[in-house]
Amino acid sequence: MNFASEYVLSKNKTLSDTKETNVFQPDTNVISVTFDHLVDSNNTHAGEAILCSKCRAVLSTHSKITDLENDSKKQWICEFCNFENKIFVHKDEIPNQEEITYLLESNHQTLPTSPSSDSTYTVYCIDISGSMSISSLVNADLNLPTDQKRIERFRNVAGQDYNPRLSSRQRHITRLEAVQIAIDDNLNVLEKNSPAKKIGIVTFNQMVSVIGDGKINQLNIEGDSLESKNEIKTLAEQTPDLDCLSNCKNILKKKLLDLEEGGATALGPALYYSVMLASKKSGSQVILCTDGLANKGIGSLDNQNQDEIDKFYNDISELALSNGVSVSIITIEGTSCKLGLLGEISSKTGGLVNVVNPMHLKEQFSSILEDQIIATNVLAELILTKEL
Repeated sequence: MNFASEYVLSKNKTLSDTKETNVFQPDTNVISVTFDHLVDSNNTHAGEAILCSKCRAVLSTHSKITDLENDSKKQWICEFCNFENKIFVHKDEIPNQEEITYLLESNHQTLPTSPSSDSTYTVYCIDISGSMSISSLVNADLNLPTDQKRIERFRNVAGQDYNPRLSSRQRHITRLEAVQIAIDDNLNVLEKNSPAKKIGIVTFNQMVSVIGDGKINQLNIEGDSLESKNEIKTLAEQTPDLDCLSNCKNILKKKLLDLEEGGATALGPALYYSVMLASKKSGSQVILCTDGLANKGIGSLDNQNQDEIDKFYNDISELALSNGVSVSIITIEGTSCKLGLLGEISSKTGGLVNVVNPMHLKEQFSSILEDQIIATNVLAELILTKEL
């Protein structure tokens, strides 16, 4: 995480004899913090850190420790507040590196969850509006998991004897098919690495369809319900808990591959519902895949009141952030998806934003799943010297 951004340099005006110029001045009140050491166990200390009794600064490799006469304790004069601490400390407990990670609880409580016991939610929020039927020409000789469904559609039009050859050196693949292929592959990986994870699918076009884990009764949100946050919230709270992936992968994949495109884009209600559903378990994530602009229901960009639109998507950010849910956005390159609003949600919740070629969706979904959530609702305390 980097707090250093455009605020590192502040623009000050200086006047010269000839003209006014802008000179960038360094701002030293900028701190860059990285959390990669939280997943690196090579420099982990068991137990609690030694704190200053007055300001709670942590004993570090720069601290000066002296022996006290006729006393088993040692003296540490805090370099931040100059308080004279008397401490019991063994030589091995004194930090010898710049960065130390203290393990405050037992391993099974603080180390990253093992693959077999990760029961967080991953909710795929999938755009199935009409624009997802746009296809791309692919130079490849391949068979796709969506081929059988496509053949059935062909036969409904041309007759049952029609047998198209879909595998060839060149073929067209729709945006939705690219999404289906990517998620289908992800489910195989997740079943192997995180069989206890709970997977939900939410789709949206002119209505929002909650497929969930594939075993629950499908819920459709439509009509006036698309305009009501309270109704959507109630429906999400009433949704049964999802089953783990190992028990529902096959039926979930079948329903995934049965999806068809058509209709408008009720992105706002679908995203709100998805975040509400994922909020049942801290550390969960929502992956939104869309190629268009929200134009149906609450959060519609057709709304002329920009303040209402901004507030709605900001409320989603706050909801996700407060419940430890990350929201990642995948959109198709060359589309008109308004990434300003959606990207802000990802930025605030620690998700990713990717604009990709449809045929690279598999890799992008995988990269999001590999981006582990280490902790949520973390409080960082910064202690400075009196001079600062």
